[in-house]
Amino acid sequence: MKNIKIIFLLIIITVILPIGIPKTNAQTLQQAINELEKLKKDANNNREIKEKSKAEILQLQQQVTKLYQEIDQAKIDIENMTKEIEQLTEDIQNTDAETKSIVSYLQLSNGESAYLEYAFGAETITDFIYRVAIVEQISQYNDNAITSMNKKIVDNRNKQIELKQKQVEMNKKIETSTERQLELNLYTKELDENYTDLSADIQKTEDLINYAKKRGCKPNEELSTCTGQLPYNSKFMRPLTSGRVTSNFGRRDLSVASSSFHYGLDIGVAAGTNVYAPADGIVTGVEWNNCAGNTLYIVHNVGGNYYTTYYAHLSKINVSVGQTVYTNTVIAKSGNTGTCTTGAHLHFTITKKARYVTAGMYGIPAGQTYYSYSDLTRNAIDPRIMVSFPAVGGYFSGR
Repeated sequence: MKNIKIIFLLIIITVILPIGIPKTNAQTLQQAINELEKLKKDANNNREIKEKSKAEILQLQQQVTKLYQEIDQAKIDIENMTKEIEQLTEDIQNTDAETKSIVSYLQLSNGESAYLEYAFGAETITDFIYRVAIVEQISQYNDNAITSMNKKIVDNRNKQIELKQKQVEMNKKIETSTERQLELNLYTKELDENYTDLSADIQKTEDLINYAKKRGCKPNEELSTCTGQLPYNSKFMRPLTSGRVTSNFGRRDLSVASSSFHYGLDIGVAAGTNVYAPADGIVTGVEWNNCAGNTLYIVHNVGGNYYTTYYAHLSKINVSVGQTVYTNTVIAKSGNTGTCTTGAHLHFTITKKARYVTAGMYGIPAGQTYYSYSDLTRNAIDPRIMVSFPAVGGYFSGR
């Protein structure tokens, strides 16, 4: 019976305090260096594709500008042709009237022939032939002029139809070009976001390599072996000794934030207030962000699960990547840095999994690590799940 109790106790201890974490997809220093080269190559390819996309966008913009100019010119041509048709119609009417007047003058009237009087009034046969010929020429000229003007009217109307059809085709080209520009703009935006992520990955991989080299890791040595293990914690503490909660985790008014969803708690404190590690852990990220200002990331093992704590708007950061910190370590000073802040405070986020960590590093298995900001938002949890905080507007004292 005693032996059974001992075995049962050992099972409980094994479950509560895991003896070891299996190494999954362990990475060596050399593999990290190879990964860095790949990331840099991907970043260069990204940059080249982005430049080509921007060049195509510029070409499309120039094409659309030219099409609009051609459409405007077609409108002017159509208006001019309309005016010309109107003038030709008037000229035809005038020429026709003139011809009729001549013919009427030369036709027989009152039993007498004005044509004969005009023709036979010639003093010589030569003058007679000339007079007959000139009348015929005038009449034929006017007939030809009317025929020519009618033909030009038809030509102009056909040209108007062609120009209107061309306007339709050019508008379709503009629509197609505009849609393509929209696609390219969206694609370029994605490329920018990917490039930002790649840049962050490059920076963090370089930090990892530098840290591993400082730790004396050999090229073919697994990082999980030479970089050590995360300290074990049973719980989180507050990162400040006192403060007032000014904004909750969750949706909030866009007028006071850059995003409609807030992925952490805001705690109002004076700039320069000590910020402590809420649990023992290792620093994995120290960076500047235009919106969040000075930011800091620490990974933790709490109850056998992996978490990342994230701090923003800091006035000063006292720790560096790879440094082990403890609950009594002053990791930073609160502040008001970055564009997305309305006053001195600490932004405090907790996410599941470990950010800026390679699988196997610090004993953290694959599937428990992430890099991108989109993964941060997916893994973010309400800090109140892990740490006791009062409601918005409430003060706290003690950690």
